[in-house]
Amino acid sequence: MAMAEHVGQVAFDRFLAGYFANFAFKSVTTADFVRYATEHLTGEARLPANFFDTWLHKSGVPKGAMPASIVPLAQLKQVQQQWLYGDQLLDKTVTADWTMQHWLIFLNDLPLQLNASKLAQLDQQYHFSQSQNPELFTAFAIKAIEVNYQPIVLPLQQFLQQNGRLKFILPLYQQLKTQPQWRQWASTLYRNNRDFYHVQARQQLDELEL
Repeated sequence: MAMAEHVGQVAFDRFLAGYFANFAFKSVTTADFVRYATEHLTGEARLPANFFDTWLHKSGVPKGAMPASIVPLAQLKQVQQQWLYGDQLLDKTVTADWTMQHWLIFLNDLPLQLNASKLAQLDQQYHFSQSQNPELFTAFAIKAIEVNYQPIVLPLQQFLQQNGRLKFILPLYQQLKTQPQWRQWASTLYRNNRDFYHVQARQQLDELEL
């Protein structure tokens, strides 16, 4: 949260995607994280010189730290229901203070029989199919697969070709297998990229019998 406030959400999402890709299947220390962030958050996205020292080695919450945004779950659900069953776009002024966790709750709680046009509208507003945040992309893609939202095809293919973290790829392949219209596509994609995945990931994915 504090890093994103300093460097901007777009730069932070890009950094986070690179971080996960670089350290996939590796053990990472705090020093590794600090070094990677220092090397890759540069230019306008550079963090203050004392940022990590203040957060990691000083007591208490740093002065000037942005307070966590507290959006009650009931309020989030109300916004979701009004959008689902109304004719208006999702109000960006209402969602301005939402964190990734708010969006994950919103996306994961969307109904199974969601209208595909609603998902398209959401994507046009917030560009989830192009998100560099793997958590948000995965949550959105699962819903997109469910309603056969075709604009997700290329981003999903690229994601599964470039991201080997089981936390993300397993639920995506599981969802693809449940949908007849996606099953052959998923099978071909997995066969073509199987060697890219870690052996432990392959073992679990092989059990899906794609």
